[in-house]
Amino acid sequence: MYINRLDTFAEVEAKYNDTKPLVSKHHTPEQDVRPIGKRTRKYERIIKISDNCYVFSHGGHCDPVFCWGYSAEMEKMPMTPADIVRCAPIVWKRAKNGTETVTVRNGQGPWQHNSRYSFLKRALPSGLGFYIVGHTGGHIIQTKTDMFFLPKTRTVPPYIYETYKARAGHVSNTYAHRLLKAATTKADGLHMTFERKDKDWVLVSKRHLQTVTRHRVDLTTKKQHKGHIHKLWQWAMTMYPMMRTQLNWELRQNLNKEITAWCKDNGSPNLSMVSWGVMFDPRQSGKDTPALVRKILVNEDHALRYHLGVAAMFAVHDAMPIVNSWSSPHISEEETVAHSRRAFNQWINRVAGFQKTTKESKE
Repeated sequence: MYINRLDTFAEVEAKYNDTKPLVSKHHTPEQDVRPIGKRTRKYERIIKISDNCYVFSHGGHCDPVFCWGYSAEMEKMPMTPADIVRCAPIVWKRAKNGTETVTVRNGQGPWQHNSRYSFLKRALPSGLGFYIVGHTGGHIIQTKTDMFFLPKTRTVPPYIYETYKARAGHVSNTYAHRLLKAATTKADGLHMTFERKDKDWVLVSKRHLQTVTRHRVDLTTKKQHKGHIHKLWQWAMTMYPMMRTQLNWELRQNLNKEITAWCKDNGSPNLSMVSWGVMFDPRQSGKDTPALVRKILVNEDHALRYHLGVAAMFAVHDAMPIVNSWSSPHISEEETVAHSRRAFNQWINRVAGFQKTTKESKE
């Protein structure tokens, strides 16, 4: 998989000129397939757009030759050189004044693009590195002096966009609509362009901000319910050993039906527990769920007190297999209790509305 790094436009130009095109029953001379590295990985190739523009491709829907799975659609709507440049992972350009730039693009779509990540790691010039930040999953391009967030691109060739559009129009499929929403045939600006300054690379395009999800706990409000939360935890942990074998899908379904019926009869018709879902989960049952949970917390005689306690046991029970699985055979009792408490805290923060989720931007 190794690729010799090409660090200047002159090296890229020479590599293209020195590489003999692959010609076989699969590839014609007109396709001009010139691999960057091993010829067995022919889809990792250099495409010449003009004397002052070369593209590095690793196949996929931005490559007119290696558009796996879309050959019929490609024939109906062939890619133009402008389409290739607009969608390619790496584009080398040389301006009239001799300035050299490298443009980098991420993959498109709501999935992992492991082949793109691998290709960027191996094909970018020295001084530009591609990394994935472990704790956030953010994609980073790093220079000698700085790091830059590389967002997912939305730009796709016209034939791909029309394919997404057709699928979304004929299939009642949320995923198809997500694909179409995340796609455009226009240049979306979600790339990064670096200019060579002697041996260093300097960002000359827009610097992108990374949107991250933050979960903040309202400690002041939670503290007011501290004693009630502790009582619920104690009850759940006391009852759990006796009820562990009963915590199944059927019990969850029946209790959810009872909660829904109670809500309709007691002035909360908008609250409806999904039969297969987590009990009292605001994401499923409704935005008014936290208010109901807090009422149950402070009233030990509430009609749904038992249901809330069982929901707490389910939260712990759903997390327990992680601790007691074959992959973690040496977990101590103290670690098991600590893990259970964390699962309970995360659950109560969510269902009681102590936790607020926000979107924040960072470089």
